[in-house]
Amino acid sequence: MRLTVEQSRKAFADHGCYVTEACDKCGKLLGCIRYTIRGKRGVWCSALCRDGQAAKPIGLCQGCGAPLKKRRGAKWCSDTCRVRVNRDALDVPNYPERAAHSKQVTGVGEGLGYSATGAA
Repeated sequence: MRLTVEQSRKAFADHGCYVTEACDKCGKLLGCIRYTIRGKRGVWCSALCRDGQAAKPIGLCQGCGAPLKKRRGAKWCSDTCRVRVNRDALDVPNYPERAAHSKQVTGVGEGLGYSATGAA
């Protein structure tokens, strides 16, 4: 929530820093870090205030919570966890028996590639 000029001046007198916003849920003064939701009004001090639950720690699988020490930057420990969590969010049909790399290419015309014309 936006602070009034009087509230901002009082916060400056009390804490020595000028702030213009406070958390919409708990009222904690916000500095440069804030949590928002795209398309919605409001600012919060943490993911806990915004969502009602704490964010999952970095370095753990988003599905089962297994440590990802050997897989830097990964969100999932395996494809099984990724599919298990995202199964309901998928809009496309699931065909596990046919992998994408085994599908046949269709509609390819002849004449692709280099062919010498003989004209000089």
